[in-house]
Amino acid sequence: WWAALLGATAALAFREFAILFLGLMGAFALWQKEWKRVAACVCVGVFFAGAMFFHAQAVMALVQHGDLSSPGWQGVRGPAGFLTDLRRLSFLQYVPYWLSTGLALGAFAGWAALARASSAGAFAILWFAGFALFICLFARENNFYWTEVIIPAFPVGLAFLPAAANDWRKKHTSS
Repeated sequence: WWAALLGATAALAFREFAILFLGLMGAFALWQKEWKRVAACVCVGVFFAGAMFFHAQAVMALVQHGDLSSPGWQGVRGPAGFLTDLRRLSFLQYVPYWLSTGLALGAFAGWAALARASSAGAFAILWFAGFALFICLFARENNFYWTEVIIPAFPVGLAFLPAAANDWRKKHTSS
């Protein structure tokens, strides 16, 4: 766990959306009543917030009238934006759009099935769903590369899809 915290802390130095992972780590630690881990996540989060504050102050001191400004994080592209980015950057680009959408939903379903069986699965589905929500709400068209963060592991959910289908079949045939 401490190595994961160190990795999350290092990731914050490169991309600020690594705070989502740190937040999820903290939430799981809270759920498991691991108070030292909760405190460690809070400390890293506070340190990060302070570092971002001082960074923003330093940047503002250099901004001059007429400088270009960032368009901000108001992409609001919705689920279609997430699916488009996922398709553009993965093997899904080689299949028809309707099938790529089904495979993406299937990966979510597979991870959700694993989530019912293990805390690692729960962590994974919350990470993927949270990241997808973040992309749906904030990513602009030119932020498609954000999806690369989840692409290595997300399609693995398809491997858990047969178990999800079997669980669904058992639930609906036993009634």
